[in-house]
Amino acid sequence: MNNCKVCGTKKKMHYIEFCPKCYIPEPRDIKAYDLFKMFYHMEDKYEGFKDRFWDFIIDNYDIRNDSFFQFNFYYCDKEDEEEVEDLNLFMEEYGHLLENDKQQSIWLWVSW
Repeated sequence: MNNCKVCGTKKKMHYIEFCPKCYIPEPRDIKAYDLFKMFYHMEDKYEGFKDRFWDFIIDNYDIRNDSFFQFNFYYCDKEDEEEVEDLNLFMEEYGHLLENDKQQSIWLWVSW
């Protein structure tokens, strides 16, 4: 795969080539964000993030291929769990990126 012409990061493939560092999530027709592109964006910053957060999604949401689901931004309180720090990081970073506070929800699109 090619490297990004802007930042030099190796591009990822999800239907089309894109740079996980430069890509800013955009709403689809029903204002849903692409879950896997968001994962790649976070994985570029925090190694191993994608797998840990995918487990959280699977455990807490009923998702299927080529479907949408409503994702609620909230912060976890259980400080004894290892993944809580990553989940809170995701909520905070994407809440700011999407100009969304933790009380709102967004639609996410899943396709594999």
